[in-house]
Amino acid sequence: MKADVVNKDERESGLRMILNLGHTVGHAIEQATAYKALLHGEAVGWGMVAALHLGRQRGRFQRRSLAGWRV
Repeated sequence: MKADVVNKDERESGLRMILNLGHTVGHAIEQATAYKALLHGEAVGWGMVAALHLGRQRGRFQRRSLAGWRV
């Protein structure tokens, strides 16, 4: 899936930004745990959860907009 996004947006003109979701918090988690507690993908996954929580708190979307999504 990542390769498909990169191929569609090779010059980072917009779509590719979706690959960054969760990375800021994920990298913070990795650094805070000395890169020993979680794999990179796991840390980014938790970062995605945090980003979605913050977005909801800021009124960027409502819970019902995620209807049908399963984790």
